[in-house]
Amino acid sequence: YLINSPVVCAETLRFSEAGVKGITRDVLLPWYNAFRFFTQSARRLELQEGAAVGAFKPDVKLAMTSPNLMDRWIIASAHSLIAYVRTEMEAYRLYTTVPHILRFIEQLTNWYIKLNRTRLQRKAEESSVEDCKRALCSLYEVLMLLSKLMAPLTPFLAEYFYQALMPALPEAEREPSVHYCMVPAVLEEARDPAIERAVAAMQPVIELGRTCRDRKKKGLKIPLPEVVVIHKDQQYLNDVLSLERYITSELNVRKVTVRRVAEAQDLVKLKCMPNHKSLGARFGKSYGQWQGKIRALTHEQLATFLETQSVTIDGETFNGEELLVQTEFVGNAETHEAATSDLRDLLVVLDAVPDQAMLDEGTVREVVNRVQKLRKEAKLLVQDPIEVFYRVLPLEAGAGVAGTPAGTCKDDDDGAAGAPVTEADVANFARVVSAQESSVSKLIGKPFLARARMVPCAAVICEVVRNVRGVQIEIAIAREAPVVDAKAVAAMAGGDAGFATHVQQLLASYEPVAFKKALAANGQSTNVRLDSREVILKLGSHFTIASLASP
Repeated sequence: YLINSPVVCAETLRFSEAGVKGITRDVLLPWYNAFRFFTQSARRLELQEGAAVGAFKPDVKLAMTSPNLMDRWIIASAHSLIAYVRTEMEAYRLYTTVPHILRFIEQLTNWYIKLNRTRLQRKAEESSVEDCKRALCSLYEVLMLLSKLMAPLTPFLAEYFYQALMPALPEAEREPSVHYCMVPAVLEEARDPAIERAVAAMQPVIELGRTCRDRKKKGLKIPLPEVVVIHKDQQYLNDVLSLERYITSELNVRKVTVRRVAEAQDLVKLKCMPNHKSLGARFGKSYGQWQGKIRALTHEQLATFLETQSVTIDGETFNGEELLVQTEFVGNAETHEAATSDLRDLLVVLDAVPDQAMLDEGTVREVVNRVQKLRKEAKLLVQDPIEVFYRVLPLEAGAGVAGTPAGTCKDDDDGAAGAPVTEADVANFARVVSAQESSVSKLIGKPFLARARMVPCAAVICEVVRNVRGVQIEIAIAREAPVVDAKAVAAMAGGDAGFATHVQQLLASYEPVAFKKALAANGQSTNVRLDSREVILKLGSHFTIASLASP
C-alpha cells in the first residue's frame, strides 16, 4: 500500500484503511487463491494417478517447451514482468511496480487459471497426465517466480508461499528462506512477444463476447451457434484463430469466424468522422466541399484507409489524425448482438439464437452449477470420495419449498422471472437430465446417478431441493459406497437374501479410498467373513463402484 502511494515520491499521504483493504482484495487474495488452486490440483493429480505419477516435481523445461500456447504465454508474461520490475527498481521507481504486478496477478488468475482450469484439474477428456503436468509445472514456475519477486514488497506472505512450494524443488536448489534467494533473472528464451500479442488479441474478443451475452440476457451456461470477429488487420485475426478453442470455451459458442472489415459489408458499416479543427484550418472556406467528398468515400476505400491510415481524394492526401473511421453493426439485431472496442477497430458479433440441443446442454450446466454450489456449502474438497444422486420432483411436489417456489424461473439465468412452468416442462427436464447423466458426471468429476440407485444404507452427507428453471430437483451427496449385486451375493450363501443385505451394509461402512487401494492390491477382489460365512467378492461380478465403472 505504501509503495504504491505518494510517500515514495516524498509527498504527503492521508492514510486510508480502505486503501489497505483494496490492496488485500486486488493483490494478496487473488495471489493466495492461485496458490491454493495449485496445491489442490497437484494433490488431485497425485490421488488420481497414485504411484504412476507420485508427488509433484517441478520442471521448468517442460513448462517452457509446452505445446500449449497459454503455458508459454504465462511464462513469457512472468519474465516480461521481471524485466520491467528489475528496471524500475534499479531506478528507484518503486511506485511503478505495483500496478504492473497487480495486472500480472489479474492475468494469472482471471485468464491463465480460468481458461486452463480443466487442464490443471484434468477434467477434460483430451487432458492427458502429461498435459496436466505441463500446466502444473507452468503454474508452479510462475508462483515461485512471483514469491521471489514479491519478497521485498510482501516479505511475510512471500515467505509463506515459498516455504510451501520449496519442498518440491531438488535439494540443491532449496534455500532456507525466500529472502536468501536472488531476485529472479530474466530468461530471454522464455520471452515471446508473438504469444503475448496473440493473447492480447484474444482477451478483448472474449470481453466483448460477454458484453453481447449480457445485452441479450443469455447466460454463459447456454451454448450459442457462432461468434464473428471483424477487424482490419489479418495478423490480428490470425492471432485470434490461434486461440480459437479458448474463445469457444469461454464464450460457450460452437464456432469462431473471423472476417476482415473489407469483406464484412453485410455486418458492418464504416462511418468516417473528419477532424473539423485540423481540416478546417487546412482548407479554410472550402472545407464544406471537402466534407461532402469525405463522406462520399466507399466502404472499400474506408477499409483500405483503416489498414494504411492514408487516403487520397482529388489529389489531397488525408492521414489517421485527420480522419476517424468507426464501425457500426448493420446485421439482424433480433437474432444477433454486437459490441465494439473502445477504439472502435474491433467488432464482435454474436449469434444469440440457440437450437434445442444447445438448450439441453444449458440445462446440464445449470444442474452442474447447483451440484457444485452444494459441494461448496458442505465444505467438501475436490478429492473427497463422494457420489451425487438426483430426483426430479413432480410439479406439485415442488410447491412450498422455501425460497424456491415451483413453477417459476427464479434461478434461471435466461428465463424471465415468474415464467410459468408446466408438467410438460418438468417431463422434458427429467428426460434431459436422465439422458445427460454421464455428461454431468464428467463435469463434476464424480458419479451422478438417479436417486433410485442409492443403496439404502448410504451415508448421506447433505440433501437439498434446488430450483432449476422453475423445476425442482432433489440433490443428495453421499459418501462413495460399493453397490452389491444382491442376487449374485445371495447365491453364494445358498440364496440367503439377508446375507446380501448384511454384505451391502458392511461394504458401505468401509473408508472409500482405503478400500479401493486394498482392491487394487488384491486383484480387484475382497474377502468378506460374515454370519459364519467367508466369501470372495470380485469387482464387476459381485459389486460395483460407480467411480471405477467404465464410461
